[in-house]
Amino acid sequence: MERSHKVSTSSSQENSHNQNFLRGGGGVALYVHLPFCVKRCKYCDFNSYAYTDQNINSYLEAVLSEARLRASNLQPQTVFIGGGTPTFIEAEKLRDFLLELSCITNFRSSAQEVTVEANPESFDENMARALLDAGVNRLSIGFQSLHDEVLKAYDRVHDAATSFKAFEIARNAGFDNINVDLIYSFPGQNPEQWGADLEKIHRLAPEHLSCYELSYEPGTALTKLRDVGGHQENNNEFNTLMFELTRRINSGAGYQAYEVSAFALDGRQCEHNLIYWNSSSYVGIGAGAASWVTPYRTMNLKDPDKYIAAIVNNENHFVENNCCDNTTILFDCLMMGLRLEQCGVSVEQIENLSKLNPLEHYKKQIGVFVDSGLLEIYRGDSQTYLRATARGILQLDTILGELLPDSGSMRV
Repeated sequence: MERSHKVSTSSSQENSHNQNFLRGGGGVALYVHLPFCVKRCKYCDFNSYAYTDQNINSYLEAVLSEARLRASNLQPQTVFIGGGTPTFIEAEKLRDFLLELSCITNFRSSAQEVTVEANPESFDENMARALLDAGVNRLSIGFQSLHDEVLKAYDRVHDAATSFKAFEIARNAGFDNINVDLIYSFPGQNPEQWGADLEKIHRLAPEHLSCYELSYEPGTALTKLRDVGGHQENNNEFNTLMFELTRRINSGAGYQAYEVSAFALDGRQCEHNLIYWNSSSYVGIGAGAASWVTPYRTMNLKDPDKYIAAIVNNENHFVENNCCDNTTILFDCLMMGLRLEQCGVSVEQIENLSKLNPLEHYKKQIGVFVDSGLLEIYRGDSQTYLRATARGILQLDTILGELLPDSGSMRV
């Protein structure tokens, strides 16, 4: 959906814009990308790379150099260390990296939430202590499935027992904010078995659950396998059944859906992701990391070696650096915010960001969707909100397709 026109802007110019925005007030999130894994999963379309003796030290130094350039004294509200597998890095090395990152950005004194993604096979007592020492207060553990045959089929390198052990280690170490990642709608999956799996996870009492439908993204090993007949994708009817079953069982255990794939106990929503979904500002550092500081959108070079070389040589490390026009900002705000099914998006906030009122700009389309019961408009907290109904959440792609601008445009 994102359309762009590449422009050339120096890193120093981007840094100046970021700092000017922050001086004007408003919160910001920091995302840090650590792309290395033991093995790349079949379904993964993230910017991740199986470790084949790459120079991790050089990569970490490059990320810290970018932080000095673009996030000095950023004082982010939230921090998210993603990948890849951040916990693939040696515990002490990861701790030292995070401590230096905090010295640069001052996140330990500003961030209310600091999350690290952890894979079960690389999370032990030593890693738990290292992360806590570095100021991490939230974990996202990639269980993905409770069935070893499924994990093996999709190239996960851990088993279910290791996932439960990682969770136990995290709790015993003192983590009181843990997300569990799960994937559903594998071919041949039994809905009753999936329900039983969710109940097992509920007994662990994580604060947050992320439940994703298995997706077939362009270029992934899974999609290529499907396209040559080696993998049978489930139909929409089955996927819808699983989607609704997931909501019903999670809700019954106190995990409310506050976004398409996110469930939380009361008050334990992921603050970092809420910044994304509310189109607030975030700065991304590392290979392939994206940033958004209205109206600027950037993305770093994806290849780690090219990224390192650009940073070391003080060259442009952006593959995209765009100034979005108002219609693009408007659409992006709706694309992100309509995923928040409890509250939706604030019309006033969108108008403030895009200089366009969505109810006026999309008057015809929104009118049709309201009349058909897919969208609704309501008042709350002295603001007007637009949100998807329960039926609308199931048809978000259709809704957004009708709202997509006729032609992408970025202004230089």
